[in-house]
Amino acid sequence: MLGASETTAVGALRTNEPIEIDGAATLRQAATILHGEAVGALLIGNRDEVAILTERDVIRALAEGHDPDEARVEDFMTEDVEEVDISVEARDAAKLMLADEIRHLVVRGRRGVEGVVSIRDLLAAAVRFGE
Repeated sequence: MLGASETTAVGALRTNEPIEIDGAATLRQAATILHGEAVGALLIGNRDEVAILTERDVIRALAEGHDPDEARVEDFMTEDVEEVDISVEARDAAKLMLADEIRHLVVRGRRGVEGVVSIRDLLAAAVRFGE
């Protein structure tokens, strides 16, 4: 992934501040934010305890026949989220994501939750450092 002499902590790869949504929001509202912000995951909660709603969660709900105007984020969010410390190396984060078949990791630092790193962020870093 990253070159042998290149190491990057996941904290340096976060491209945006995490985008939050209330658990009572509808799936349509969540999908609108995901699309408008061009992100694959939204956080629900606070800097101490979070859940996550991903594109996959929205797709699963729709595939199961749930009405996006009635179904609530809190009914489809993942509460047992994978988290990594802000200092974890990108290579290790990528290994975890591959092993657990996930696309997003919550990044935790001194202030609590400091962001989300996505598989896209890791791929962009691999391309940047591979040149």
